[in-house]
Amino acid sequence: MKPLTRQYVLTYILGNTVLTTVLATAIPPLIAFVISSNLISCIYMGLDKQSARCGAYRIPEEFFILISVLGAGIGIMLGGMLFRHKTRKKKFYIWIVAVTALQLIYAVLLLRG
Repeated sequence: MKPLTRQYVLTYILGNTVLTTVLATAIPPLIAFVISSNLISCIYMGLDKQSARCGAYRIPEEFFILISVLGAGIGIMLGGMLFRHKTRKKKFYIWIVAVTALQLIYAVLLLRG
């Protein structure tokens, strides 16, 4: 993993931990984790879009794929639509949608018992 990607992962974990902890005081921890993961990933999509406009260093796609595996796929898709970011990258979106769909299917199967 590239050093800058490692930095994004660490800040994502820290931010997600703090936000999950705050939210978990009012709602179940798993739901708090899913909400915070998706909110933070959406914010990262906005930051990456701004970086693209300014010509600054970009957040690698591998980071977005990694956090989608960790449960942030909906936030990435929402951020992509909201900020019109990475919407033309078919391969990227296929990964995100596939991972998110598998997670949603798994969640439905778990809830059904």
